[in-house]
Amino acid sequence: MMNEKVAAYVEESLLVRARKIADIGLSQREIQIIRLSAEGLKAAEIAERTFLSVHTVNTHRQRIYAKMEVKNVSDMLRRATELGII
Repeated sequence: MMNEKVAAYVEESLLVRARKIADIGLSQREIQIIRLSAEGLKAAEIAERTFLSVHTVNTHRQRIYAKMEVKNVSDMLRRATELGII
């Protein structure tokens, strides 16, 4: 009985997290950029790894900030942690 309750709780938690991420509307590319930022990579390093231009990486970051309602990388990473993205 307890295992079923734990499983149901975990499943519900994952669904809630997925809904929150979906509500924000992050694309897979934006999630990738968030995760690479969490590794400590700068825009130029992310651009090199993803085969994008630095300008495109920065554009993605600005869109991420707007969607997550944050103003900088640290706030973005804090919010991404809360959402379970990283």
